[in-house]
Amino acid sequence: MSPSKTILTLGNNNFPAPTIFKAQHFPYGIDLPDHKANGRFSNGKLISDIIATNLNIKQFIPPYSQPKLSDQDIVTGVCFASAGAGYDDRTSLSTQAIPVSVQPKMFKNYIARLKSIVGDKKAMEIINNALVVVSAGPNDFILNYYDIPSRRVEFPRISGYQDFILKRLQNFVQEIYSLGARNIMVGGLPPM
Repeated sequence: MSPSKTILTLGNNNFPAPTIFKAQHFPYGIDLPDHKANGRFSNGKLISDIIATNLNIKQFIPPYSQPKLSDQDIVTGVCFASAGAGYDDRTSLSTQAIPVSVQPKMFKNYIARLKSIVGDKKAMEIINNALVVVSAGPNDFILNYYDIPSRRVEFPRISGYQDFILKRLQNFVQEIYSLGARNIMVGGLPPM
């Protein structure tokens, strides 16, 4: 399962999000077996796909927003990431991405469906053992703090905004942990 942003986005911006960040055109997907863009911001697989493939789970992780996800897709994992999202909800407002703050609710809905497929005990075993890859943050700085003046007024020193983003990340991780995620990998927040 992978919440958050562009480097993990596997197509959630295709369904039905009105975001300006879409990867449905050439050259995206050119190295995929069908050579077609499918919402991944890559010419081929993304890190989530590579991890799933190397663990012999599946070749491609589907986006959670994809209509008609199969029960097998739900059991073996999905992606919640949305290109253009950030820990700061104002980032997602400006990009029209699915906000990171909404993704735990999507995760709750996913867990409910998983429970309906495999039962409560097995569902929590799957969630407890799943690798949850979290990656966001640069959009908050690039598309928000440096581009939209309102956050710079609120946080005149970048260190204040960094603390704000880190607190949002901490809250996000605590929320998905409270839902049962135990193997959480956080990346994508380089020094800014």
